[in-house]
Amino acid sequence: MFFFVLLLSTHKGILLLQQVRGSIITVPQKITAVEGSCVVVPCQTKPYSRVIWYQYHRLHYPVVYASSNVAEQFKGRTSLLGKAAEGDCSLMINDVRSDDNNLQIYAWIYPESDSNKKFYDQTVTITVGKYL
Repeated sequence: MFFFVLLLSTHKGILLLQQVRGSIITVPQKITAVEGSCVVVPCQTKPYSRVIWYQYHRLHYPVVYASSNVAEQFKGRTSLLGKAAEGDCSLMINDVRSDDNNLQIYAWIYPESDSNKKFYDQTVTITVGKYL
């Protein structure tokens, strides 16, 4: 099994790049959002068949984005921006709320092959403020 983790420092913070069994996903560790606005969580991987975004929680994992069965607090507020064929799994959250503060989310990627890859160890934390 091939595995490596590389932290990249950018002008917008630190991105986590991880490779597990030939699959790579790039997401930021932290994002800042303004209450009442929208926020984009950039996500890049290899082309995939579908993605589900989950909230990381110690007791359960509410669905933040999926084609169905989204948790009540995210219904109508989340969408994918990119194209699966291009490996863009970026998530948009509209109408950011104060209770989204310190929200930890992760992407579960279903590649074009039969196996599924999970990236729950690569959470993105969203910090919500009144102003940037």
